[in-house]
Amino acid sequence: VPIPESPVDHWRLLLNALFTPEEVLWIGETTDSGKPQHAARFRPVQAWLAEPKAPGPLTVPASFTAGAFSRSKANVANRRFLVVESDTLTKPETLALFEWCRGFMPLRAVVDTGGKSLHGWFEFLLLTGDRFEELKIILPELGADPALFREAQPCRLPG
Repeated sequence: VPIPESPVDHWRLLLNALFTPEEVLWIGETTDSGKPQHAARFRPVQAWLAEPKAPGPLTVPASFTAGAFSRSKANVANRRFLVVESDTLTKPETLALFEWCRGFMPLRAVVDTGGKSLHGWFEFLLLTGDRFEELKIILPELGADPALFREAQPCRLPG
């Protein structure tokens, strides 16, 4: 996939490549959830793409039900991705972790947070039951952040 020259457009690439136009995504700050006034933070991809710039620093690797205003497991409509990242590993170590994960989950995107970490977006639909539970044990032991196993956990949006 061609990567846009300007990093400010990378968020569009992520949304276009990984989600359908109708899927409802949350984009915002961690505090933009839980109250009816936060409903504007839950929009279809096509509505987000009409924005002139990245509408927030964070997103969730899942889509939500229409009418949601709370970033909670109960409102998750579809979770196809597991984001793997680490606050303790170096970028080369994180890339080695991604390579290991590619042995059983397709890698769909890598987001450089602009700091010291990388976020790997993996498809994990086929990873259910025992395999998923094993990953919840193994990945943190390898240095991955266990918080991203939560279905509605925010992660960095490019751009």
